[in-house]
Amino acid sequence: MRYSANLNIIIKAIERAAGSMPRDFIELENLQSNPASAAKFSKACYNKVKQTLAEDLLKFRPDYNIFFSDGQKIINNENAEYCYTIFPIDGLGNLSRADPHFTVAIALEQINASGKKEQICAAINNVVA
Repeated sequence: MRYSANLNIIIKAIERAAGSMPRDFIELENLQSNPASAAKFSKACYNKVKQTLAEDLLKFRPDYNIFFSDGQKIINNENAEYCYTIFPIDGLGNLSRADPHFTVAIALEQINASGKKEQICAAINNVVA
């Protein structure tokens, strides 16, 4: 199926970042006897996905700003017209309990002259379906 260039970039970034998540999910199922280890492992998975998404998106759109769901921001251009809003793992608590209901989501938004954000495109990947 053909998508816009922006959506193709988002989809490719999600696919690359989520590539190892099924394996990590299976590993988390084995760590359920120790909740502290499971939480630590899921946080490491979150950080790995977050870093991969940021690297991929910035490689193709270096002037866009990035806003993460945890409050972190990557500001590349103070006057950028576009920004990504990223949920590296939405449902991190579910992941840490080995519940398969978690997603990776990215939205591209355009910031108009009044500062209001308007969503242009978004992609959500239910990693373990």
